Amino acid sequence: MTDMANIMERIANAEQFLPEICTLDAGTLNFGDSSTITVNTPNDLRKAAKRLKEMVLNQKLKLLI
Repeated sequence: MTDMANIMERIANAEQFLPEICTLDAGTLNFGDSSTITVNTPNDLRKAAKRLKEMVLNQKLKLLI
């Protein structure tokens, strides 16, 4: 059992506010005291990208290496 929010819950603000810019972080993130993590699996990223693509008119891809 987990209390982690699923990917669709994490992009809900983007659906509500329709920002000009919205990013997808392609890795697992640690926050604060390292007791909170956000896991972004490839499947999660595909789901989020598909949903964001459906609602965003201006699409750009920026890769930071």
